[in-house]
Amino acid sequence: DLVVIEFKKSKADDKVLGQISYYLSWVRDNLAKPSQGVRGIIIGHHVTKQLQLAAKQNANIELRRYRVRIDFPVIS
Repeated sequence: DLVVIEFKKSKADDKVLGQISYYLSWVRDNLAKPSQGVRGIIIGHHVTKQLQLAAKQNANIELRRYRVRIDFPVIS
């Protein structure tokens, strides 16, 4: 399968669903072989409730949140 990843540096809202839908269609039409599946992953630091609700209608799109952790361990 081919995977399209849409990474948002902060907020992923319902507008991104249109973007990734376009990219998925383009990949399906131009890159994928007939036997290949195409799915998408939207990643954002904050995923809005509106996006979560809208994405439920498309089983080929997965939502994920990212976290950044900075650690300053003592060396000596």
